[in-house]
Amino acid sequence: GGAANAGTVHSALDIPIDLKNMLFGSNGSLRKVPFLVDDPLCLTHPTKVRHNPEYEDKRNALASVEWWNQLPSFDAVLGGAVSLSFFMAPVNVKVVHASSLALNYGPNFTYRERWAFLGFGIMRTLGILSVFPALILLSVMGAAMALLKFPYFGKKMVEFCYPPGTGVPDFVNKACSCEVYTEVTSKAKSPTSDGNLDRAAVHMHFEGDAANIVTSQCVGESALALLHNRSELPERSEDGFGTPAELIGVVLLKRFKENKVRKIDIE
Repeated sequence: GGAANAGTVHSALDIPIDLKNMLFGSNGSLRKVPFLVDDPLCLTHPTKVRHNPEYEDKRNALASVEWWNQLPSFDAVLGGAVSLSFFMAPVNVKVVHASSLALNYGPNFTYRERWAFLGFGIMRTLGILSVFPALILLSVMGAAMALLKFPYFGKKMVEFCYPPGTGVPDFVNKACSCEVYTEVTSKAKSPTSDGNLDRAAVHMHFEGDAANIVTSQCVGESALALLHNRSELPERSEDGFGTPAELIGVVLLKRFKENKVRKIDIE
């Protein structure tokens, strides 16, 4: 639970929407699959991946998955309840795509980021009935985004009602919690028959709200890893730029598990 602070809201509103880049390539031709906000490979190695023509099919495949991820879906892990695309997914997926290529997750890797907007417990209880609050939430979010993106008026309204530096009260943030469930499916490493799959899942429970306390905890632990765990980290990425998973992934997970200040349950 929780809510975005004013800085996050203003940052989201300031993200430029470049329709020309979304729809057309550098040579002026129409893209086979339009970008969702930006190039799915915008954070990858500039010469080996991002501007390499050999990755054009990969780019189209990832862009297609990003668009499909925007649709509501009935998910078995939620007992058949409806999940929505997380509102930060268009940005977050770009980081995951960069990690997948840097760490060689495989040529067929795809990623979907879903939002159990009422929490795992309530969603599983509601089941298929969650379609009704999902439709209401989508309507409210769509109307709010249209209003906030309205030229001049939307920006001024946010500056007046939710100026930078403001946000949800601390007692609300501390009373919330954040759950992350990840499920990974791949071809079986040692198959006994055609179609065998390997499947793994992890559940993480953080104390505090996701937008403020949990985000701050992740950033803080990343900084401490760079300071105190230098010998366990790679010297640098190939192009001097990398994602958290690429540069501090295993070390960061270890710090999460051993954290004694704000407990994180991982199972």
